[in-house]
Order: sequence, then structure tokens, then C-alpha cells
Amino acid sequence: MGPAPRISAERHTTSPPVRHLVPAPIYQTLTKTFHGDLAGNSETDIITVHTEHPAAYVGMERFEGTLHGRKGGFVLQHNAGGANGVPWMTWKIVETTGTGDLAGIRGEGQIIMGPNG
Repeated sequence: MGPAPRISAERHTTSPPVRHLVPAPIYQTLTKTFHGDLAGNSETDIITVHTEHPAAYVGMERFEGTLHGRKGGFVLQHNAGGANGVPWMTWKIVETTGTGDLAGIRGEGQIIMGPNG
């Protein structure tokens, strides 16, 4: 596999936090554009919990585009948190969500943040 795909993202808060919960969850939608071996667009719905920094999130991401020239789409399930101040983020392709040339796709991995986030 080639180098990690370049990703650009925009974040939109889609609804106000639930005020009676502390810390309050925040509902957001992210749109991303991917360039490289994985090329296309996605939209992610996430729920985050912030303390003095983002503490955890869960989300579902819908991708449409190409992977190594194979056209189609799939859904990723995201999960993230932290332990002793060290964040961790994982993803898994939701079984049976592959479409087009990506039907039957499966996999899981980690998201590693670069020095600039």
C-alpha cells in the first residue's frame, strides 16, 4: 500500500449539547475529502465529550469514492478515547456496507494524529 492518504476536513456542529449532562455531549457532522490511494468524499456523524480537551467520541462515517482504483462506498464505525492522557482512535468497516467494486470490503485500523492535528 502507498503512503497514507491526505485528508482535508470541515467540522460543523449540528445540534446544541444536552445542557443537563456534564460534561455535555456535542453532536457534529464532519465532511472530508481524501486524496491518494483512497480518493473521494465522506460525511461523518459524531458525538463527542469534551473536558479540558476532547475526551472521547463515537461516530459513523459514510465514504464514496475509489480505493486503489476500485469504485464504491462503505461505512466506518469510529471509537476514540484516552488513557492516562494518551489518546487512542480506532475504526472498523461495518460489515455488509460495501457497495460497487467495494462490496465485501472489511477491515479495521487506527487513526494516528500528526503533530498539527
